Amino acid sequence: MEPAESPPDIVVTGDREEMERTVRAITRKITERRHFSRPLPRFQVPVCLATVGLRDDYKSLIRQRIGANLVAADIPVDDDPECRPNALVVFAPDARKAVREMIKEQPWLFTGYSNSQKRDLTQREAAAYAWQTTDLRGADGKPLKKMIIEVGIPPEKKEVIVNDQGQTGRTNQPIREDIAGAVVVIDNRELPGKTIDQLADYATMRLVATTRDAEGEDAGGIGEQTILSLFDAPDVAPEELTDFDRSYLTGLYRLRANAPVTALQDAASKAYRELSD
Repeated sequence: MEPAESPPDIVVTGDREEMERTVRAITRKITERRHFSRPLPRFQVPVCLATVGLRDDYKSLIRQRIGANLVAADIPVDDDPECRPNALVVFAPDARKAVREMIKEQPWLFTGYSNSQKRDLTQREAAAYAWQTTDLRGADGKPLKKMIIEVGIPPEKKEVIVNDQGQTGRTNQPIREDIAGAVVVIDNRELPGKTIDQLADYATMRLVATTRDAEGEDAGGIGEQTILSLFDAPDVAPEELTDFDRSYLTGLYRLRANAPVTALQDAASKAYRELSD
């Protein structure tokens, strides 16, 4: 595998306002759609990474690369070799089949997912699959209370989550969503032509943020500007994390723990300005 070349910067043909529009547009395209008021899921504890499915030397290189990416974005990393993994990168001969087997044999990797959500994960063939399991907590990080109520006729018992913390504003939600575990599964048939750096950088973007691939028309339009185009537009995909990718991660993890998805565009744009100055 060849050494990575320097990634291209976001092409800006006008002033700072145009650059910010570009950053905001890419942020919208690669961020998983969710209700505007929902908090952005993030790791609030150090990331402990494990890799499966490659030679030991390749696995080591990928772990080192992802770890360096996280440190650069001020995302905490657990360096203890005995740490309990909460982030997993899997390389499989058939990624779709592997995820379906994991759903059956390792259901704890999908905690909180409904049967329909699990089916949706593998609804179509893809080069890579990624998902996170999350815990809802109060904005201060305290676990939410649970109680049993009776609903319906005849009444049935149901467990509900109760948050007794106050809300200080419409954009200051009384809850946060912590990533408890993250998994990326990559199809080995898609590896030819990709470097270790590209694979590790792609996995970084899918593990610690609720991102999606730049695909279809999006890939053609923004392919050079994000590593998330790696599998859908490999001819134009960058050799490593771009300035946009790094700004996205930095901006995301600078936000307060209960920040809504609407705050991400401003955060990524600010981080990109700082990186460009």
